[in-house]
Amino acid sequence: MQDIVERESLYGIGDLTHYGAVVLIPPPVPPFANDVDQSVIVQLDPTSVGAWCEESVFEKPPSSYNKIQIFPILADTLGHLSDEPPLTGTHAVWGDKNLTIENVSHLITPSTFSLWKKDCFISKTTASALDNVKYAIVHRYSSPMEREPGLDKISTDLINFAVACLALIRPTRRSRARNIPASSSPMGLLTHMDSAQLTSL
Repeated sequence: MQDIVERESLYGIGDLTHYGAVVLIPPPVPPFANDVDQSVIVQLDPTSVGAWCEESVFEKPPSSYNKIQIFPILADTLGHLSDEPPLTGTHAVWGDKNLTIENVSHLITPSTFSLWKKDCFISKTTASALDNVKYAIVHRYSSPMEREPGLDKISTDLINFAVACLALIRPTRRSRARNIPASSSPMGLLTHMDSAQLTSL
């Protein structure tokens, strides 16, 4: 199913839809016929797939997605003396690339990693490590689509480059979670979590 649209009249063979001309009107077949008056099969116009259909009943997607990728750092003071206050704020690592080190604990809620915890996808120890992520290398970027493999790979490469440099400067024990890719809500919280790279160290 490509879309569900709302219109005043039913389609006929040859009628033009947003996605192409109607070539077949199949009989009602569950579950595709549930709560709809008609199903149609079209000769798909590939250029229509990325364009918004004004008749669609689905919420219009945003013009761009705010993406974020974090790499947890297991170092409470990041090299600071124990009697110094903990690191606060955002600290640029690579300004031109929007790469920072920061405290990301305020971005994480009890439900942030619920999808990964469901059905024991990750161990309790790893789940606890994720819930208690504090400092991280962070990369924020904008993507025209929710899934954009090219941009996502660039972000992962930047993170990995920064992590490699950090390891050269000061060997640091790694978290059970490595790269954590996600989208970010208007409130800044992590949402729409993608599959993370997890390890059982």
